[in-house]
Amino acid sequence: MLATITQPPFTNFVFVEQNAEYLVALKERLALPSSNSQYFPGDANNLVHEVMSGIDDFDPCLVLIDPFELELDWATVLELAKKPRIDMLINFQVSQIFRAFGLGSHERLNRFFGPNDWKPIERRWKEGVSPEVIRSELFELYKNALEKHELRAIPKLIYTESKNLPLYYLVYAVRFGVGEKVWKDIAKPKISRYHTLDGDEVTIYE
Repeated sequence: MLATITQPPFTNFVFVEQNAEYLVALKERLALPSSNSQYFPGDANNLVHEVMSGIDDFDPCLVLIDPFELELDWATVLELAKKPRIDMLINFQVSQIFRAFGLGSHERLNRFFGPNDWKPIERRWKEGVSPEVIRSELFELYKNALEKHELRAIPKLIYTESKNLPLYYLVYAVRFGVGEKVWKDIAKPKISRYHTLDGDEVTIYE
């Protein structure tokens, strides 16, 4: 939502959503001019070539990828990476990878990671290696895969509000230093302090 009102503005918007009802609701809520907005119903993995073929190779492009679970195929990331001036913000669902490990969802993991070998990490997870270590190894695997395609991956770990537990990474995949600088500024911890009625100082990290 914020991307549609930011200044300076984006020139064009493209939305892809598998749930047709959600897409209709999004279109009504945004109420963008038809001259600079497109809406595609369907699986983004199947539509990525069609969508990206309408974008000039030399137009700067920001893609926001927010899968509910592990729906994002590695082949889709590679298709996006063909654009020389693309940045991607990817919701990297570590908690869903752990869940897929537990369920033995190897086909889904193969599609998510592609040829990048996740199986040694799964074995270490089964051996009882700590979630913190496994989480870091999973991100490193994905980061290294992106870097093979000249995309630098910069993470921000997102925690649950209730129990302060790691939930997922926001991964900014960027080719140019300007985008990296902007993301690091956005993603850095926000700190605020206030005093209680008893005079105690409380620090909040957002």
